Amino acid sequence: MHVAHLLPYENQVNAAPATPNAGSTPLVAGQKLDVVCEQAEAMHNQGNLQQAIELLSKAPILQEGNSAARARLLLAAYELEANQIDPALDALEEIDIPSATLSQKVEIYKMKAELYRRQKRYGHAIDQYINIEALPGLPASAKTEADSTIEALQNEALQNQQQD
Repeated sequence: MHVAHLLPYENQVNAAPATPNAGSTPLVAGQKLDVVCEQAEAMHNQGNLQQAIELLSKAPILQEGNSAARARLLLAAYELEANQIDPALDALEEIDIPSATLSQKVEIYKMKAELYRRQKRYGHAIDQYINIEALPGLPASAKTEADSTIEALQNEALQNQQQD
């Protein structure tokens, strides 16, 4: 297809901004998200759990990065506190685990394990602690803690199975 140019190239106007939009950089977006997290924490500390959940669930959260992981972890923790199991699991599933910090990864897996435990899905809960044990750079004490938690989950699963 042939496109006719009515104006010479040097006379055409470029509609793009002269400088890149500072608000669109991942660093600035992450900083804004950190502020939202701090606001949600303040709301939570004042006893406004539902408002904190609402603020975080409506916030534009990046796909990756530790600020995004922080926001989704916070949202999941507040939803867990409100006993909203499925939304909390959904929030955790949206986290880009490779871009999270080591401590965030551990927290993600532990929270998922707790949510699965509450659903009596013990195999899934145990898998989360196996994921923790497989994390590179994890201290030996954390691996030992994961082992003992796996054993406790296995015992709890057996007790629930005997009661049914």
